[in-house]
Amino acid sequence: MLEKEVSQSYNAVVKEAKERISKELGLNKKEMLMAESLFPDEIMHPVEVDRDHVNALKQNVAHNIHNKKIEHKHNISKTLHGYRDIVQEMVRSVLDFDVGFAIGCFAHEYALTMPELIDKTGVGFVKGENLFLRSRHGEVTPIDYSVGDTAHSPQDKSRVVLLSGVNSGGKTSMLELLAQCIILAHMGFPTPAKSFEIGMSDGLYYFAKSKGTLDAGAFETTLKDFSVVADDSSKVVLVDEMESITEPGASAKIISGILEVLSENRESMAVFVSHLPELILENTECNVRVDGIEASGLDSDLNLIVERTPRYNYIAKSTPELIVERLSRKTNGGEQAFYEKLRAKFYS
Repeated sequence: MLEKEVSQSYNAVVKEAKERISKELGLNKKEMLMAESLFPDEIMHPVEVDRDHVNALKQNVAHNIHNKKIEHKHNISKTLHGYRDIVQEMVRSVLDFDVGFAIGCFAHEYALTMPELIDKTGVGFVKGENLFLRSRHGEVTPIDYSVGDTAHSPQDKSRVVLLSGVNSGGKTSMLELLAQCIILAHMGFPTPAKSFEIGMSDGLYYFAKSKGTLDAGAFETTLKDFSVVADDSSKVVLVDEMESITEPGASAKIISGILEVLSENRESMAVFVSHLPELILENTECNVRVDGIEASGLDSDLNLIVERTPRYNYIAKSTPELIVERLSRKTNGGEQAFYEKLRAKFYS
C-alpha cells in the first residue's frame, strides 16, 4: 500500500514538473515528447534528470528560437520595405534641416551676414570680426578693410597690398579674417562681417609665418610652393611675413618679384604682411599699395593701444620699443634693468 502511494506521489511530482517546464518554455508537441524523457520512470531520491535528454531538449529549443528570430526579422523586413522610400526621404529631410539649423545657429551666435557677390576683382568688408578671436575672447574690435575694387575700397583700388605695422597689432589676425570670409563666401555660407563684398576666384593660397630663417633646402622648397601663383587663374594670395625665409635684402627682392607676377594677373589679389615695406618698394616696379596697423602707446594695463583697422596708403612702424617698454614695466630687478637697457637703444 505504501509503495503504491509513494509511486503515485512520485509520478504526480514528475508530471507537475514536466507540465511546468512545457508551459514556461512554451514547448511544441515534439519538444513536449522530449520533455517526457527528462525524468526516469523508476523512483529515486533525490530526483535526477537525464542529462543527455536535457541537452537534446536545450539544443532543439535553441534551434527553434533561432528559426523564429529569423522568421520574425524576415516578416518585419518585408513590412518595413514598403516604408523604405518614405524613411529615406525623412532621413534626407532631417539631415538637410540639421545642416541648415547648424548654419543658422552659427550665423546667429556670431552675427554673420550673407556676402554680396560682385563681378569685379576685389574683397572688402565692414566691421569684420575674426572668428578665432571671437571664439576665444568673446568680444573683439571690428575692423574695416578692402583689397581690389569693392564699394568699401579707398580711392586706390590696388589688388596687390603690403600690410605693415606694429608687432602683436593684429596683422596675422587680419589675414585670418580675410581667409575666413573668402572661404565661407565660396561655400555659400554667411560671413563674419556687417557687410562683405567679394569677387569669386578659383583659388585661395595662404602662406603662414615660418619659424625662423630656413636652410637652403627649405628655402628652395618654399620658392617652389610659391610657383603656384604664377599661372593665369583667378586667385587670392595671403602671405604672413615671408621675409623670414632668408636675409632681409634677398627676401625683399624675392617678395617684390612675386608681387610683380601677381600684379600682371588682373584677376588676382594679394596681401603680404611684412616688416620690410620700404625695402620691398625699392625693388618693385609695379603699383603696390602699403597699408599700416599702428600703435600709439600702452594703456594703464600695459596693453598696446592699437588702431586695428589698417590705414590705407600708410607705412606703419613695427614699434618694437613698445613691446620692450611693456616687458620693462612688467618686471623688476635685474630683469627690468635688462629691458631698460634695450629700450634705451631706441632713443639713443
